Amino acid sequence: MVRHNITKYVEDNELVAEAWLQIDLFGFTFCFSRQKVKISTLENADF
Repeated sequence: MVRHNITKYVEDNELVAEAWLQIDLFGFTFCFSRQKVKISTLENADF
C-alpha cells in the first residue's frame, strides 16, 4: 500500500508542515521523499 502523509506542527516557535510518501510492504514500512516547509512564526500564525 502506498500513502501520502502530511502534518503540521510547532517546532522552535515556528509553524512547520511536513509531507512524505509511505510504502507498507511485507510487514515493513518505508518512508521516503520527506519534505519539511516552514510556514510562519507563531506570532504570524492564523490557526
